[in-house]
Amino acid sequence: MADSHVPKATRSLVHYDSLYGSLPAGGFIGATDKEGKEVLQGIGKVDGTVFVRGAGLIMQALGWCREGQEEGGWEFSPIGYDEVWQ
Repeated sequence: MADSHVPKATRSLVHYDSLYGSLPAGGFIGATDKEGKEVLQGIGKVDGTVFVRGAGLIMQALGWCREGQEEGGWEFSPIGYDEVWQ
């Protein structure tokens, strides 16, 4: 079941894809330090398609209802909110 944040998140991801979708891997500002080393392990492999792929994951989780697929929902198990912060 979708909440009011789903369309906002999807719209934001698609917007940023239109701005940064063509960036090559490692092209994000801050991905590397002054010596050219990655600031986070693996961040050099991230390219501009991360935004549209994120939007696609949201749509995949909730179902393509307009296309005849059953409505999906978020999967919260086996880890709940409280367990994430421990």
